[in-house]
Amino acid sequence: MRKIIPVILCLTMLLPLCSCEQGKEIKLLENTDYEDGATTLYYFDGETTYYKFVFDTDEEKKIVESINELKAREVDPSKAKEITIPCYGISTYNKSGYEVKLTYGNGYWLMQDGSVYKAKYDLASLYDSFPPEDSDPYKGGIWFPNSAWLGPYDVRFYRKESDMPAEKDGMSLSLVDLKDKNATVRFTNNSEYEYVFGESYSLQKLIDGEWYTLSTKEDICFNALGYHVDPGASRDMDCDLTPYGELDKGRYRIAKGCFIFREDSPKQDEDTMLVAEFEIK
Repeated sequence: MRKIIPVILCLTMLLPLCSCEQGKEIKLLENTDYEDGATTLYYFDGETTYYKFVFDTDEEKKIVESINELKAREVDPSKAKEITIPCYGISTYNKSGYEVKLTYGNGYWLMQDGSVYKAKYDLASLYDSFPPEDSDPYKGGIWFPNSAWLGPYDVRFYRKESDMPAEKDGMSLSLVDLKDKNATVRFTNNSEYEYVFGESYSLQKLIDGEWYTLSTKEDICFNALGYHVDPGASRDMDCDLTPYGELDKGRYRIAKGCFIFREDSPKQDEDTMLVAEFEIK
């Protein structure tokens, strides 16, 4: 008996460890407010992101309850790579007013914080049960829910970009500082016209010789303000890169638009997109 007891004790101690590997259960749409906000269903086929709005409260309630009834168990975040194209998504709002985004494919659910859960669900049939939207779909997968977590596994969840200049018509953009996930860029105006630019910007990465606009892992918004750059002057602006999460080694560029303000300029209605490149080693 003395030789058997240690074995039994060891097996007993291992049982909790085995349970932990399966992960905890969770209600994927807990605390959802389906009375005050619409639910959006998404479908991505590898080229285009389609979407449908669900405004009927009873229908939203059915969707939320059916998903919350799933016995979803947390798995390793790397399982996000198992969500292959085509795939589906849902966005709704919780009772605090924040948007909740879920992505589904191959039996895996991806949350907006990057966590992954396993639970099979026929989201394809649910999506097909609602009539198509009159609105135009989005080109590419960058607007698909949680695309920032899926892009590292499949670049189709980003948006491919063409070549963009750092200087055009006397206006140039350059990086002057990069520190603590904050990039400072500088507009320099060597033209005879006044230029204006806004706060918005995007981050692009060079992947296999092609430039792609990256998705953000956190929501980001910009103030609708215009900043003037007089002829012969320059102006700096900080670009917070925190919403993009941890950036791997590689070549990046910040893209910002600007336009000529002078009414007598033949280019007054022409937006110019400029980029400032930098490298993370």
